[in-house]
Amino acid sequence: MNFELTGRQTTAFEAIESGAYRVIVFGGAIRGGKTYWLLLTLSYLALQYPRSRWVIIRRSLPDLKRTPCPSYNAILDDGVNQYLESWNRDTQVVTFINGSELLFMAESFDDDKDLNRFKGLEVNGAGLDEVNELQEQTFYKVQERIGSWNKAIGQPPIVCLATCNPANNWVKSIIYERYKEGTLPERWTFIPSKITDNPHIPAEYLESLKELPPVQYARFVEGDWDVMDDVANPFLYEWDDSKHIDDSVQLNRNMPVHISVDFNINPLCALVMQHVGRGAVVVDEIKIEKGSVDAFCDAVLALGIPMGLIRITGDAMGKGGTVQQRDNSSAYTMIKRRLGMSDSQFLIPANPTHYNSRIDCNAALRKLDIRVNSKRCKGFVFDAKQVQCDANGSIIKTNRKNIAERADFLDCFRYFVNAILKRYL
Repeated sequence: MNFELTGRQTTAFEAIESGAYRVIVFGGAIRGGKTYWLLLTLSYLALQYPRSRWVIIRRSLPDLKRTPCPSYNAILDDGVNQYLESWNRDTQVVTFINGSELLFMAESFDDDKDLNRFKGLEVNGAGLDEVNELQEQTFYKVQERIGSWNKAIGQPPIVCLATCNPANNWVKSIIYERYKEGTLPERWTFIPSKITDNPHIPAEYLESLKELPPVQYARFVEGDWDVMDDVANPFLYEWDDSKHIDDSVQLNRNMPVHISVDFNINPLCALVMQHVGRGAVVVDEIKIEKGSVDAFCDAVLALGIPMGLIRITGDAMGKGGTVQQRDNSSAYTMIKRRLGMSDSQFLIPANPTHYNSRIDCNAALRKLDIRVNSKRCKGFVFDAKQVQCDANGSIIKTNRKNIAERADFLDCFRYFVNAILKRYL
């Protein structure tokens, strides 16, 4: 095959040829040539390795027919058709003249939440088109299935390729944010792509996109992963970026520091705050995977705050047994023992109800001077703008796979308001 790739498509293609990666995610905005790259790359691999098997997965059958299938027709018309033996439109299986197969498959999670259709899938590699629309468990299920086909000639690479657009879901937390932090697994890579990386897009079309709503334009054209949708019923309805975000606020190690903790099995979260006059500054946040109290204490020590200036508040459930512990003492007792703190440095009132807490937190945002360093407290800012409540004022947090329903940092803020700021309201 002889096809001309864009610069970004070439980078993504070379990542496969290098053999260095098992998971390659390509994307970040619309019309960057993602689906074209995915289909062309899997066709190339199918032709390179006779009798190999590959699969393209999209959320639903209608989605398959709407985008990947028409795109593949265009690729066939550009020359790949000469290498095809057949395309069975009933089974959605493409068979090449060398015996390789390319399967078009729908996730269909709504009809198959146990992912039973994947249990017998045997392929060398997979392509997840718009992986941000798929379930996280589907992503990991595919990792189980790639490399399971053993009848190919040669040694096809065992790869999971994926395309995506920005989304505030699991793809952002386990792929994009880890890419930005440099903490992706060694054999994973993310290759950002924008519409401006595609030289085949007409200038008139680019200009027309400027008429999109600002949030939609930022996310899908500029590839902005941090822009947030307006929500219908935010828990913190008094939150105002212009009033509450101040990236100049910093930790003052000569003043008392309040650390408000939310104990979860995974993750344990905390906000680092300082009470200033009739208000507070939120200067940092802590996130500990797997809820390790020891790791939390390490993070507190790393802040470099004189121990006598630290005050701990937070989730009253920490008095029980909700996190990893080495003995039967409460999480707070473990923190006290490890950090050498006294009882007077802990203020742990009973957890407030969501309804009452919502009233107090919004009163605090309205009446008091509360400022947040958004660069160091991205998790809290996200929660402040995205976490919603139901008609009864309770936080919607039934699905932890949805990052807008975790509310861990929001809980830290609620506990701080309840323990420290409520007296000023």
